[in-house]
Amino acid sequence: MRRDLARYRLRASRATLAGLPIVATLAYALFSQLATWRGDWLWGYNTISQALPVVLVLTAFVAGWDAGSRGSGYAALAERGPDGYWKVSWTLLLVPTAVAAGSFLATAAVMSAITVAGDGVVQARYLLLVASHLLMILVAASLGLYAGRYLNAPLAACMAAAVIALLMFMPSFGGQQLFGLAGANSPLVGLAPDWRYYAVNLSALAVIAASLIASVLVRHPTAWVAIAPLVVAVIVTGGLAVLGPRAQFTSTGTPASRCVDEPVPVCVYPGYDRLLPVASDRLAGFFATAAERGVPRDAFPERFAQYGGVRPAEPIGVLEPGRSALRDNAFASEDLALALSTPLWCSAMFAAEPPLGLLAHLDRVHNWVLWVDGGIPNGEWSAREPKLAAMTPPEQAAVIVNELDALERCDS
Repeated sequence: MRRDLARYRLRASRATLAGLPIVATLAYALFSQLATWRGDWLWGYNTISQALPVVLVLTAFVAGWDAGSRGSGYAALAERGPDGYWKVSWTLLLVPTAVAAGSFLATAAVMSAITVAGDGVVQARYLLLVASHLLMILVAASLGLYAGRYLNAPLAACMAAAVIALLMFMPSFGGQQLFGLAGANSPLVGLAPDWRYYAVNLSALAVIAASLIASVLVRHPTAWVAIAPLVVAVIVTGGLAVLGPRAQFTSTGTPASRCVDEPVPVCVYPGYDRLLPVASDRLAGFFATAAERGVPRDAFPERFAQYGGVRPAEPIGVLEPGRSALRDNAFASEDLALALSTPLWCSAMFAAEPPLGLLAHLDRVHNWVLWVDGGIPNGEWSAREPKLAAMTPPEQAAVIVNELDALERCDS
């Protein structure tokens, strides 16, 4: 009988219709920016998680419609006899949850395979993010079941979708946004999910889902039992928004580990290996041009590494490839200028007060690199650095060497 009920619900459920837009939304999120994130699991996962609002709203809507349906919903099935309330509840919950969660897991699996194929790594700790989003899907489906327990479709569907949307976009007040998405559309190298954040997040989501399901399982609920899950959801979500831990990620403290030594020593994080020859050759080419202008190779940092959120202890040129560098597999003049002029080894760069003197050295070197590399025309170069532009080439070279020395010494 239970198997017959499950097959009946699978045929009758609107969740199977919602599967197509869910899969289409996830697929678009996965492949639309593939050229940039491939190899970086966290960045790729954050990209597909941008589809979660659509997934959650659709899941809540179809679960509410199924549960509130007059002919095949909660009330109609529970009154038919031997299966009872709890069997009906789990069956109504299973289909929309399985469709959404299955689609999401399949997308995450494809993304993980692409990451590994791109020389990236997939860590066990990343399962915290996946577990959090699967629980969000369960909450959305539970909310639809809860609404359909007390309301008829389509009102139940609209209420469930509205409430899940409200919970998703509830602002945080210095704490944790329970349904918040990481949202970073940039590299997340050197970072990992924070255990404390996700322990609180997973516990809160589980409490809300359990309260919604428990209310549905009561055969003759009182008004207090009926309203209790909404009260729990508001208290938990609001409490976390004020008091919950906010930082979703924490620094791993690990340096870039994939390296080349020639022609210029460069290191990147796993998944960015494709940039090693590009960055090394690009730097070597610029150093040759700079030497022709009188600025020797030893005036610049000896080696370069991709920045992963940890201040280097020694003068190391910092690579922060932007979206264009990853998409086109090429370093633009701006990427090059940032790498050669940004002294992240200086503690003053992380101080509360901006190091104006250090920033002046940075700007002068940055502008010179852009000009030498052809990133800005002569007119803009003269407007940015009129005194330097008026000097002879040997004089310019002497100034730039002094500026690079000041950056190495963190001279403010």
